[in-house]
Amino acid sequence: GQLETVADMLWTPLFENSENQEETTRNVAAACLGKLTTTHPSRYLPQLHVSISKDALRLWLTLC
Repeated sequence: GQLETVADMLWTPLFENSENQEETTRNVAAACLGKLTTTHPSRYLPQLHVSISKDALRLWLTLC
């Protein structure tokens, strides 16, 4: 319904806030990203996988 009309506009700012220094902000962003992903998995799950893969690579490079 109404979430789908704004979901694309929310995705990027939410993802950016998932790396915020404030834990509360990260938690809210993660919960919202999870909700968006479960409401439209075919659209958002691939984007989430790409981001997780990039973050894992960045972490691995940082540790090496």
